[in-house]
Amino acid sequence: MTKRRLAIIITFAALLLLIAAGLFILRWTPCGTPVLAYHAVEDVPFTESEHLFVTPRELEDQIIWLKRAGYSFAFADDPAAFTKEKQVVITFDDGYKDNLTEALPILQKHGACATVFVVTKNVGKNDNFLTEEDVKALKDSGLVHIGSHTDGHYLLTGLSDEDKEKQLSLSKKRLEEMTGEPVTAMSYPGGYTDDMTRRIALSHYDLCYTYPDTNWLVGKNYDPGAVNRITVSRGTSGLKLILMLKKARPLS
Repeated sequence: MTKRRLAIIITFAALLLLIAAGLFILRWTPCGTPVLAYHAVEDVPFTESEHLFVTPRELEDQIIWLKRAGYSFAFADDPAAFTKEKQVVITFDDGYKDNLTEALPILQKHGACATVFVVTKNVGKNDNFLTEEDVKALKDSGLVHIGSHTDGHYLLTGLSDEDKEKQLSLSKKRLEEMTGEPVTAMSYPGGYTDDMTRRIALSHYDLCYTYPDTNWLVGKNYDPGAVNRITVSRGTSGLKLILMLKKARPLS
């Protein structure tokens, strides 16, 4: 057998393995619902927390791969997202301007949806954050639901019960005034919560989101006061995200 023929056979075998691996990845059914936590969508980060900035190309690649893998998209304020197979929930924290200018066009292009958790004191704060008009535009798109990320982005576990109540209730009130719709989901700043914080949060919201250090899916017996999320960092390709989800397991 010539070297050239051997090389062709090896190349062909490698291609068959790649195809088989791809089919396996795309056809598997997860044992829970992934909730993805994003922040900003920018090519050039405007803070030192570079890992929180996925690029527009990365976000689009991730959504394309999610669709290839058979996922459908759900909102974070929809409890039904955790009772159906192969649903994924996309969330954005903080309420950055690029959620409107960069993320929304990608959602529109691919028929995906997302939930944006807004820090109400940051609304209109500077050019990096959403304005009230932007929040309304996201809501009016039909592809984005608005949730709370508290009023001032303080770590709730370090506040008094009275201040926790203020952070959670004031944010909900302001967002409902902006959108004209009920706000029933929130995410904890920094992902931190405890029993009392959870109890107060659930007195205002139906679903409250955190993100632990490990990648967990949301199982059917999830805790509505501490719904797990998976942080998506800069440098994550669509294929890498799918492989991450394949390894993840439900916490509850």
